[in-house]
Amino acid sequence: LASNTYYVYRVRAYNGAGNSAYSNEDGSTTLSGSTPAATGTLHWSTVAASPVPRAEGQTGVVGGKLYVLGGVDNVGPYARSDVYDPATNKWTRLRDLPKKLTHAGTTVEGRNIYLAGGYIGTASTGWAQTFATREVWRYNVDTNAYTAMPQLPAARGGGALVALGRKLHFVAGADINRADRGEHWVLNLDNTAAGWTSAATMPN
Repeated sequence: LASNTYYVYRVRAYNGAGNSAYSNEDGSTTLSGSTPAATGTLHWSTVAASPVPRAEGQTGVVGGKLYVLGGVDNVGPYARSDVYDPATNKWTRLRDLPKKLTHAGTTVEGRNIYLAGGYIGTASTGWAQTFATREVWRYNVDTNAYTAMPQLPAARGGGALVALGRKLHFVAGADINRADRGEHWVLNLDNTAAGWTSAATMPN
């Protein structure tokens, strides 16, 4: 592969019955200079620093760019969001999140980044937070806009979110009292009016 080049790939399975359908396409940009395939090792390099101090932000990769939504600095949570483009080695500020947000389940489906649950910053400054929420947001990278989605059945923070096909799966996390939970909820993106439905819970 050429260095510093964005490639798209897809996969499919094979067995005695033949080939499966192809997966959704995904992509990645190769490293500049020598690649791991050529050298047998992975090398770290320095790129443009984050424009703000940030921990616990929600992240997703779309079109070879790294989107970082929300997070905290040394004075508390914030709504600021930015995108990093490795092709230009530059950060660009995005529209702020609707709320100050950390600890949200995050996943990518198509050109959208989904955020479910999380901790909500509740003060204009400082660390005051609500440690769980039912809110679910969709951020579209093309419109730079957030859309409210059907809310979770109960407030959660720190849960896991994954897109499998056209369904979002939210698993586990902690409730408003920061007690661990094991519920598993599913949202069909082709029938969002039906809301979240229950699926197999975590074993503990």
